[in-house]
Amino acid sequence: LLCLVSIPSHPQRDLYDLTRSSLDFLSSPGGEKQQLLYWFEIHLARLLGISPQLSACVSCGGGIAAPSPRASFSARLGGVLCKSCAQRREEDSSPVGRDVLAILRAWQTAGSARSARSTHCSEAQRTALRGILESFLKYHLDRFPESRYRAFKTLMFKGY
Repeated sequence: LLCLVSIPSHPQRDLYDLTRSSLDFLSSPGGEKQQLLYWFEIHLARLLGISPQLSACVSCGGGIAAPSPRASFSARLGGVLCKSCAQRREEDSSPVGRDVLAILRAWQTAGSARSARSTHCSEAQRTALRGILESFLKYHLDRFPESRYRAFKTLMFKGY
């Protein structure tokens, strides 16, 4: 993922700092390792200027109730849709639960990976987070590296 978004021989201090802090947390004991990768992807999107819109409807600009039980996420449009916009754009969006939306919002504003490590997520929430971020980044980067799948497979392996 880093090779896909970085420019060779060009210093990118913010990208370096994000990667270094994420790897430090990843290598330390404890915490939820998969979630750290989601946090990293959210903050990488911010550094690339493609951060998903999570607090207002990406279509009409209307507020999303804190958080709405009827929100949907559109990778193509780049964020959350309110109930009425989601109904008009069903082919472009998929439902996102209020719990998952709250996690995304919290991680998007968190300045440290510590928040991702300390958040307890159910398997269903991790699956939803993985799907949302995968579709978002795949759409906006036009492809996604195989290494992401390997990283998740490694982190899900419990044989250590």
